[in-house]
Amino acid sequence: MVLYFAKTAFGRLERMSDVLFVWDADSSSSKRRSFYRRLSGYRNGDYVYEGLLDNLPDEDWNWLNESTLLVKPQQADKIRRLLQEFDDVLRWHEFEATRTV
Repeated sequence: MVLYFAKTAFGRLERMSDVLFVWDADSSSSKRRSFYRRLSGYRNGDYVYEGLLDNLPDEDWNWLNESTLLVKPQQADKIRRLLQEFDDVLRWHEFEATRTV
């Protein structure tokens, strides 16, 4: 089990859990495609567009399947903002999770 800790205002360490994001996207709309491109990037010929996950350290996130992502708490706000941007095509939920190894 991997545990994360954050220092509180009083100097104590508190356990931080990972954040699990699960979503379901409406049909195969262009807005859905835009979401996945913004999240994981894409390539078109010589053009490479980096997604949000390309800019995060690899150890801070883990794909569990196409619509489930496990991230460290420090990166959760970035993912949450992106999901909120696409609220009209995504139904998503956020859970506190503990990573086991």
